Amino acid sequence: MGPGISRTEDDELAVTSFEGLQELIGKATINASLFPDPQGHVFRFVLNSYSAIRWRDSCVVLAVLVHPDTGNEIGYTTLTVPQFEHVCVKLWQFVPLQKSTLKQLRSLSPGEAPPDECMICMSHPIEITLPCTHSFCNDCFQSWLAKSQTCPYCRQPTNGSPDDIFVMPTPTLESMSAELSELIRGYGFLPRPQHHTERPPHPGAAPAPGK
Repeated sequence: MGPGISRTEDDELAVTSFEGLQELIGKATINASLFPDPQGHVFRFVLNSYSAIRWRDSCVVLAVLVHPDTGNEIGYTTLTVPQFEHVCVKLWQFVPLQKSTLKQLRSLSPGEAPPDECMICMSHPIEITLPCTHSFCNDCFQSWLAKSQTCPYCRQPTNGSPDDIFVMPTPTLESMSAELSELIRGYGFLPRPQHHTERPPHPGAAPAPGK
């Protein structure tokens, strides 16, 4: 994080300067491009008020849903700075998971199970993922635990009794994209009329060049 961005005790993001807000908008746009919706649309973030005075109260950020190839705008959500910070927290949680999933996909050998199937039986859907990131269906995992308290794939110790072993649900790229979209749209998504080409300015926004 840059000098104008910090984390709170609750692991939330906190923007501490106008420059930090501008930096975070750029990083959030890059991260959001990793999570397209089923139609391939992605969110881009735009600062829609340029007052550096009382910036935390006056600035708003537009989350604009666009087609990545044509740039056509589908609609937008107007976010306050705290709302934008909350969206960024979710993005920063998802990015390592997205990269891990892509790494698994690219490392698959012919005939190897894709990451949505149990790595043991290769037929049942994934139900749990160990901290080492290897994933299994519950039946296979519980059968293995009766024999050994290690990961069935890499043999990394699970360090605990079967009741204490930490497991977590395995998010897919589709589920992460859907959750991100739901979060942003929940703040009040406005569809873009097809005949409308200019985004309405927010009160206090800088005038367009030439006006």
